Amino acid sequence: MITVWGRVSSTNVQKVLWTLEEMGLPYERIECGREYGGLDTPEFRAMNPNGRIPVMRDWEADVILWESNTICRYLCRTRENFDLYPKDPASAAEVEKWMDWQMGTLWPTIRPMFFEAREKHDIAVAREERFADTVKAARRNLRILNEHLETRDFLGGDAFTLADMPTLISLNRWLFIGFDFEDAPHVQAWYEKLYERKPCQDVVKASF
Repeated sequence: MITVWGRVSSTNVQKVLWTLEEMGLPYERIECGREYGGLDTPEFRAMNPNGRIPVMRDWEADVILWESNTICRYLCRTRENFDLYPKDPASAAEVEKWMDWQMGTLWPTIRPMFFEAREKHDIAVAREERFADTVKAARRNLRILNEHLETRDFLGGDAFTLADMPTLISLNRWLFIGFDFEDAPHVQAWYEKLYERKPCQDVVKASF
């Protein structure tokens, strides 16, 4: 059995849950974080001293992990799911590259606007002039994605992998706060195709 601690509206928790759903693995989820609290308890800090979600425990192997991308890769490796996370080092690195790009490049350009909209319960504040540079950076990232997807169906190549999930989740926030895929038709086609997957529909939400 696998246990995941975290609220389903968290982008990082969604990565893990989407992976579990794609793999058809049984799991339980325990609500914690934000309105649910629980991050400062001694029990939670013993699992993750950072006090952040998600945290995953693989009871069979007695392994506790935090950091969403690490958890997703662990799940695929230990269950030998080489469709989502290829065994070949070069192919695996291609997947990891886009997972890291989402975390370090794409999400930082969307995160401040989304958090502002969420905290103030007003999506209009995410499109204010003070975010002009952030919007410009985000659209530059969309152009990078669009160019990449012009010659392939998925971020990691010709098949759906872990590379695709984090970026779609980030772009879900981009759409939710009122932006679009202007001048990025390949990104829009890729997004719509992925959103048709049942595990995506079951997990990915853009709520405040």
